[in-house]
This record gives sequence, structure tokens and C-alpha cells, in this order.
Amino acid sequence: MTSLYTKAEALAVIKAAPSGSRFAVHIRADAPIIDKPGRVFSAGLASYLLVSRVTAARLCASALSETLEKRGGRIPIAPSVSEYSGLTTYWIF
Repeated sequence: MTSLYTKAEALAVIKAAPSGSRFAVHIRADAPIIDKPGRVFSAGLASYLLVSRVTAARLCASALSETLEKRGGRIPIAPSVSEYSGLTTYWIF
């Protein structure tokens, strides 16, 4: 289940994650349409990257401006436990 966090809360979640946890960052970008300058498939490119705990913390610390956070912007994090290894992956963004 995805939970929404302030920057401080997201950093606390990452810091408190058990040893061996993995951190995955969702990546989304527009896909340009060939022969149609300026046209894109919105969020047509999607993937993820596994990152270190330090990188996950750095990304969360810089993800929201103070203004957006004050206006209610939050960082989504969804922990997922592997049935096979029992390890948790924290899906960020």
C-alpha cells in the first residue's frame, strides 16, 4: 500500500528500513512522437532504478520544494515484501 510522506517523514522511513532492504525509484518521461515536433506521449516512457539507501534519501530530501510541501505535496512510498526472499523493496515516487 502506498503511503504519502513529507520530506522529513520519507527520510525517517528510509533510515528505519531494515538492513537488506532495497530502494527503487520510478522513472517516467514523455516519449516524443516521430515526425510531430513538439508532440509527445505523456509519461510514455516508464521504468525504475534500484538505488542505494543514501541515494534514496538524497532524492527524497530534494523531491519537493518547501512551497509544494506546505501546499500538501507529498512523497509516495510503497513497501513491497518479496514472497521468495522476504526482503522489502521501497518503491519511491
